[in-house]
Amino acid sequence: MNRYCTAVILIIVILSLIAVIPPAVRAMDNVDKNTKNTCRTIDDASSQAYTYIYANGLDQHAVEMYRHNLDLCVDAIKDNPDNYGLMWRYARAASEYCECVQALRATYPGWKKIMQTWGLKGAQMATQAQAVEPGRVEAYYWRTCCTGKYTMADGIGSMLTAIRQGALPKTRQDIIKAYELDPAYLDWITTYAYFQFLTHLPSIPFMVKGTKASRFKEALTYYEQYH
Repeated sequence: MNRYCTAVILIIVILSLIAVIPPAVRAMDNVDKNTKNTCRTIDDASSQAYTYIYANGLDQHAVEMYRHNLDLCVDAIKDNPDNYGLMWRYARAASEYCECVQALRATYPGWKKIMQTWGLKGAQMATQAQAVEPGRVEAYYWRTCCTGKYTMADGIGSMLTAIRQGALPKTRQDIIKAYELDPAYLDWITTYAYFQFLTHLPSIPFMVKGTKASRFKEALTYYEQYH
């Protein structure tokens, strides 16, 4: 396995292990009033689950809260399948649900299947969202997270499948694109992901040397400022 594949797999591992992140204040998508209300309901459900975990720790009730949030997204997208705001929230909900199930895998015998199923569905939904709004950061970031979930569900077997399906080049593109669109997204998590990507890939053949050097310096600056 070459250096490029190793680096992308490493960043997928890192993102798949990142704890659930509290939803940041987001600009509401330009949609009708009912869809705006639905998006707020979904955001509130995600925030409530995070708040519960912060106060009580991760348990089955927290998983149920994230599953409820995912169900809200599944139902909402049926009525408005082309809405960007619902699409990326679907991907986020799938990632958060998988994250919690993985953390409590001793309690969920079918955790691998859950991660493979919902990680893939979330990644697919995020890909559709990218086509609708290619200049928005959310779909790129959450697609990377979802890819991490389903490619890590079954160890090396899932990774090899992802490589055969071409998921790694797409993940590389998503990491870079998310960083370029908004390096400060979710408390600089896109910069963190990009920083880790460059750190674990000393030589990047698809970047010219000058661009690589300037991007690395910028990523490091943002990362050090926040942390």
